[in-house]
Amino acid sequence: MYCSTWDQVGRFDMSNELLMPGEHTSATVLLMKDMPLRKGMAFTLREGSSKTTIARGIISDLEGHVSVEKHNLKKSAEKIGEN
Repeated sequence: MYCSTWDQVGRFDMSNELLMPGEHTSATVLLMKDMPLRKGMAFTLREGSSKTTIARGIISDLEGHVSVEKHNLKKSAEKIGEN
């Protein structure tokens, strides 16, 4: 995820299984580290070493802080889902 002047590894859980070009969706994002965010901020998703842009979006809501255990985004996301 690229936003303003920083980039960070994150886990995106989308409401759709598949998204085609031009379609819209909502997603929950869990970032590896705390980053400065605010509602209305634009972000870009890039993939791989070529950093090809695959999506763009706008932050619509912010949740509370979640600690990522041992750099394991999947395990942390599963814990959130249990609550």
